[in-house]
Amino acid sequence: MKIYIVLSLFLSFITLFASEKEKGMYLFQAGFYEDALPYLQKEADSFILGVTYFRLERYQEAINELSKIESDEKYSFLKDEILYYQSISLFKLEKFSETLLVCEKISLKFPLQKEKDLLLVKILLQLQNYDKIDDIYKNYKDLEINLSSDMELGFFFSKYLVEKKEKKKAIELIKKILVKNPDSELKKSIYLFATLKLLNISLSTSQKTEICSNLTKYHQNEAANNCFAKFIDSISVKKELDSYCLAYFYNGLAYRKRRQYQSAIDSFLKVEESCPKFEENDRVFYLMATSYSAKKDYTNAIKYYTKVYKNYSKSNLADDSINYVGFIYSLQKKYKNAEKIYKEQLKLFPKGDTTEEAVWKIAYNLYKQKKYNDYIKFYNDAVQKGFEEKLYSSKKRLQYWLAKSYEALKNDKQAQKEYEDIIKTGGNNFYAFMARVKLNKSVDFNSKAAKKYSSERLIEYFKEIGVYDKIEYYSNNQLTEFLMYEITKIQKDNKEFLKTFKEELLIFLIDSKAYYLPFWNFSSQYKWQPYNMDIVEEINYFKKLYPKAYFQFIDKYAKDNNISPYLVLSIMREESYFHVSIESWANAFGLMQIIEPTAKGLAKILKVDYEKSLLFNPDYNIKLGSKYLGMNSKLFSGKLYHVIPSYNAGENAVKKWKKLYDKLPFDQFIEEIPIDETRNYVKRVLITFFIYNLIYDNHFPTLK
Repeated sequence: MKIYIVLSLFLSFITLFASEKEKGMYLFQAGFYEDALPYLQKEADSFILGVTYFRLERYQEAINELSKIESDEKYSFLKDEILYYQSISLFKLEKFSETLLVCEKISLKFPLQKEKDLLLVKILLQLQNYDKIDDIYKNYKDLEINLSSDMELGFFFSKYLVEKKEKKKAIELIKKILVKNPDSELKKSIYLFATLKLLNISLSTSQKTEICSNLTKYHQNEAANNCFAKFIDSISVKKELDSYCLAYFYNGLAYRKRRQYQSAIDSFLKVEESCPKFEENDRVFYLMATSYSAKKDYTNAIKYYTKVYKNYSKSNLADDSINYVGFIYSLQKKYKNAEKIYKEQLKLFPKGDTTEEAVWKIAYNLYKQKKYNDYIKFYNDAVQKGFEEKLYSSKKRLQYWLAKSYEALKNDKQAQKEYEDIIKTGGNNFYAFMARVKLNKSVDFNSKAAKKYSSERLIEYFKEIGVYDKIEYYSNNQLTEFLMYEITKIQKDNKEFLKTFKEELLIFLIDSKAYYLPFWNFSSQYKWQPYNMDIVEEINYFKKLYPKAYFQFIDKYAKDNNISPYLVLSIMREESYFHVSIESWANAFGLMQIIEPTAKGLAKILKVDYEKSLLFNPDYNIKLGSKYLGMNSKLFSGKLYHVIPSYNAGENAVKKWKKLYDKLPFDQFIEEIPIDETRNYVKRVLITFFIYNLIYDNHFPTLK
């Protein structure tokens, strides 16, 4: 798999680098250590080379390289890191006494103190030096098991406690680990250790419930249902009501996530029947409503949505619930009922999360009924007032359909005025692109009107906190973790700085050749996307954000399947952000996020071997994903607004929507997609598709 990854990286990006060191550093930062090594051996410093050997488990070579700079003043700012890598390398080589001597030199300022203490405990257990562990254990008596390092530390403390003849404490600590981390890779080791040491780790009903519930929380849904199945029927409603309510709630939630809707409903009904004071009842009724809705039992869906917003008005699900009632009425074309519900929502929840959606649905239902003058009046009265009072933020969607209303009334002059205002103020918003399609107006990415940010203040900040010199040594994952921590800190301490922090950070990452890997984490954690910020003047910045990654594979398979390579790139970018080994909660794998049943079918069609691990091979993954796109492109006559949603929701779903909405214009078809995730996905992919065409071919694509 490495060969494929490296080949694709170099063929796509080799022009970005000026030296052997830069090539090696890029691969090092991306985590491709084996492929980075030949380049780093030619030019890189001993620290980077030592860490590379360490990552490749070539521990003696790592020690040799790091020893060269241990006393070098030039690397004084990395002294603790050097000692830490040396310590682990010595431990892996089972040189425990030497490990202890080196590890104890690491200062108290070292940011990974818990990891250092974990290493010390492992060493001291090997040396049977339990007295020294006493001093470390005192600092962790109330250890909370939240992170993987907590769990591992807790496990080795339990070994220490057994050696100290404190089996009860060891058992309690092991139970805590199992309850908090039921899907841990350490689980087998823990049970083996408990068996060997004759530890009785029988669990109470409440502990079993917590274990299975945590599996649901960690998206191990099938495992959660199997876990509950072992004991859920034996829970006593009278004697163990709390466990009973929690067990059936999380069992139902796991079934709901697996889309086994009737099983989910059956579990939730148990909670409704026996747990009137259960603190999660708003979620119970909401999830019942969504399950009934998925089964197209809209009568019961409305019944339970209504229970939520009427009986739990302070719940954060209340405004969602009333909004879904309106949505169901809209779906049934009961527009008067829908309008009544949406107006009730505006009255009950004027600042709710979905209030703006209610405003949109009132307006859009008027458009669908061809009440164009009513749409314009509603927009000018209620909508404009809402924006003035800062109740709403997504003006472009409403304004776009305002322009369409003027267009339907043959008021082309006013329609054009609205389209031009959307383009002027909408940046790279989906509706700004739709307005450009309407006016056939391209984008000038080198516009002098673009805002220009500098990362100078950010660099000064990094220097102040003493990390700037270390940043180039971080892998992308380390860089991401560090920057996320700093963003959280700045949010608390310096809100003025935060106003431009994201923009400055984006420029910093681009200028520093950190490339695109950290952006996935930022966009998902902090809900911002680089393409929504008009912050760059040079087209090369956009090319960094929208790279032609793995293009030699994409170009070949796009041609084989008669589709645009930019469509494949756009799907890939929005699916995985070019992460080769990513796995989603929905069990989709690799660059193009292909689920196993689809992958098996495609492999059979292509007459190639199949195994799950191959989905992390870029060539193989792109071959299958492109084939699927090509099949759907042929099925839907190349219409992007059919092909793109079929990749997300499946071709059968799109066939159903076609029967209902195929006579509509493409922009209205997109708005009618009933699944929020799919509708938003189509908009994101289309934006990306437009941008790829513009920055690489200077071509403004039309939509079939």
